[in-house]
Amino acid sequence: MSSLLFTLKSVFSGDFLVLFLITLFFFGIAFFLGRGRMSSILFAFYPSMLLYANFPYVNKMLVATGDKMIVLNKLGIFLLFLLPISYAIGKHTTDSFESNGVMKLLKTFGLALAGTGLTLVLSYGLVNFESLYDFGERIDSLFTNSEHVFYWNIGILVLLAFL
Repeated sequence: MSSLLFTLKSVFSGDFLVLFLITLFFFGIAFFLGRGRMSSILFAFYPSMLLYANFPYVNKMLVATGDKMIVLNKLGIFLLFLLPISYAIGKHTTDSFESNGVMKLLKTFGLALAGTGLTLVLSYGLVNFESLYDFGERIDSLFTNSEHVFYWNIGILVLLAFL
């Protein structure tokens, strides 16, 4: 019995728990706001990351002090790009998610996984989340190489195309 508890504790701790919570967050957004709105948020990640990466005034807009607050400040600046772009994309697209039952939940879960992946790409590429949470070596090895980040971006786009 104790070995089972130890195994469960090791599975549900650390990186897995953080990734589960991020996925649950995006699942909630997709479930309550709708999958159409969630897909527009996910598609808005790409131009938002480009604009954030090339925005020359990020360091001048930092008003917070301390490592955690600076990360949250940078995340807020990123949201200043993400939200209007997401609104514009959502305004000009139609909701083509016409599924019910299990397929609806699977597609919603797929959108949540895509959101989790894009959050990790953002974390490793632009806004360093290490002061909030430092992922282990397994996750680091998947996202530190720029070639891997490219394939993660393409993979998420392919996933979105099938959802």
